[in-house]
Amino acid sequence: MTNPSTEARAEFCGVQGTPSYAIDGKMDGGGGGRAEAESYYDKLNAQIEKRLEEEADARIMLKAWFEHGVVNVKVTVDDVKSDASELRLQVALVEKELSYSGQNNIRFHPMVVRSLGGEEHLGFPIDTSGEMTIDQSFDLEAVTQETVQHLADFEKERDMTFTQPSRNNQVLYALWK
Repeated sequence: MTNPSTEARAEFCGVQGTPSYAIDGKMDGGGGGRAEAESYYDKLNAQIEKRLEEEADARIMLKAWFEHGVVNVKVTVDDVKSDASELRLQVALVEKELSYSGQNNIRFHPMVVRSLGGEEHLGFPIDTSGEMTIDQSFDLEAVTQETVQHLADFEKERDMTFTQPSRNNQVLYALWK
């Protein structure tokens, strides 16, 4: 499910391969085949559940709406309890479910990132000194065209061609409408 946003984020985080994940900024591995899915889920779920029991480190209020082919997002952040010098807020346009059988033969992929907000898809720096508001818009036609071009470039660079069903499952603007 590669696209310019996911590649920019992977490079920013120093990820060697995908899928990969980090919890609270700590890289802890990647994915695997269907046989490993349950053990990965159990491991990640335990870490997430533990973290959810703790007090929040900031207050984030988000409003999103769809209008004329554009998903608009307004995020307000305040009450940040961190002295970290480089906090970033990530705003993601996510597709609820994608049907695509990749090399691991897992057909349905939940919560597929289609685009990330911020300059060069790298989120927004957080000002910890007070309240801040961020506005992000995702033009679905532009996101679709960016993905189409990315896949065409990917095929050309590697002298390969995706099968038509694979290409169609990567570009689902019609389903977003």
